[in-house]
Amino acid sequence: FADRAFGSALDQYLQAEKLLRPNQAREQVLLSIRLGKTYRRLPAPANGPNPNLTLAIDKLTTALSSNPGNLELATELGGAYLEAKQDAKATALTDRLIASAELPKAPPEQRAAILVIGGKSLFNQHKLKEARQRFEAAQQLRANDVSIQKYLVETINEQAFEAIKEPKAAQALLDQALAVDPQSTTTLTNIAVLAIDRGDCDGAQKQLLRLRGMRGSIAFETTRLLARTYLCSAHPDPKRAHPQ
Repeated sequence: FADRAFGSALDQYLQAEKLLRPNQAREQVLLSIRLGKTYRRLPAPANGPNPNLTLAIDKLTTALSSNPGNLELATELGGAYLEAKQDAKATALTDRLIASAELPKAPPEQRAAILVIGGKSLFNQHKLKEARQRFEAAQQLRANDVSIQKYLVETINEQAFEAIKEPKAAQALLDQALAVDPQSTTTLTNIAVLAIDRGDCDGAQKQLLRLRGMRGSIAFETTRLLARTYLCSAHPDPKRAHPQ
């Protein structure tokens, strides 16, 4: 398993499972964890449902029922639920753990992992307010974690998109996203789009010029928006909008 030879690891674990005795309950739980992790990492078929993922969830669920306070196991099962698009189950699992007495005693990285799984499952169900709360709580535990920052910024941007018919509210949300990550190209692009929509093409132009060349920006999208600003600015410049 450590060498990522998951097929060979599975063969060994299945042989071990056949040798288990009825009185080896602890070993059965540990083996279920290992089997679940291994099934999760086996390659999925080119099309159709992934039977390995189904087997992983089955093994991890069985193990968790015997060891409900094991956060490593819960994190693995929550991740499997997300992969299987069983978001409601991931939410129920993480909500139970967040309300439990065990989670506050766990190391920050384990607590953050549970919160992130909860945030992702809520985001997938378009429960943006609740998802944001989970990501913000995770960020408080791991302030320098770039992936958590990314999830939080993405969620706030989605909130801003929902509020697009209320420009002031949408702008306020984008400003909040920018405070989390001033270099977020997604947020900067959305601020420019919002500026164009409200007729501030010159302001959008400044924003887009700042975006050009930034790592992570989409050159085609930035160029297209910039061309729009050249046409709708206070001093339109069609030649710059349609260069030869």
